[in-house]
Amino acid sequence: MKAIFDDGTGMDIEFRPDGILLHGVKAEFDIHALPGQRFHILYKGRSYTAELTGGGGLQNRMTIRLRGREYTVTVKDESQILMESLGFRPQPRATTQSVTAPMPGLIVEVLVGEGQEIREGDPVVLLQAMKMENLIRSPADGIVRAVPVKKGQNVEKGDCLLQF
Repeated sequence: MKAIFDDGTGMDIEFRPDGILLHGVKAEFDIHALPGQRFHILYKGRSYTAELTGGGGLQNRMTIRLRGREYTVTVKDESQILMESLGFRPQPRATTQSVTAPMPGLIVEVLVGEGQEIREGDPVVLLQAMKMENLIRSPADGIVRAVPVKKGQNVEKGDCLLQF
């Protein structure tokens, strides 16, 4: 997993049963959730309170307030990093009227139907490509107007999977 901060710097994060590794080194901190999207952090004998002030959605972006300053962080897992290295990027959010296939593949499952109300980040189609199943999520809130694909259908990159 990788965290990319608003200043362009990044951090490799690995979760293990014995703790968290940051850039391959065991992190020596303690963190506990508090009410209201807040967290208590103990690091090198100092106490901090962090607050999640916004975020989520398709881009996995969040804003965290720590010591009076806000940081925007984008979190990417290994599959997202691989997809981006292959040239596949999430669809832009503005004026989205449809969801298109990010790559050629086979429709394994259609998870929404016409007339259904969906929210940003909701799973809409399960697409098998390169021997991996990829959960395609809605880039925006909306009502499904049409689903022109069916289970078992092959699609090409850019083919319409659903329309709002």
